[in-house]
Amino acid sequence: MSKYLRAEFVRTGFDATTILNGCDVIPERLNARIVRGWLYRDTKSTSAEFWNFVMARLGAAPDRTAKLPPLTRARRKTVD
Repeated sequence: MSKYLRAEFVRTGFDATTILNGCDVIPERLNARIVRGWLYRDTKSTSAEFWNFVMARLGAAPDRTAKLPPLTRARRKTVD
């Protein structure tokens, strides 16, 4: 589970805090410290509700590389 979580964080570019930001409804008592515990294997078990919530959020997130198109000369002029 830790490897899957880590792979999703790498894919999305999110971290334990980012995944919970912008949520209207978060399961009670779920916080970034708990998610970090999963990531660094400090936590041996967790609530299925917490895990499913975080995995659903990560699964719905786009790939980090898909956020911006490649930086071409034409686009570079608009960015600079």
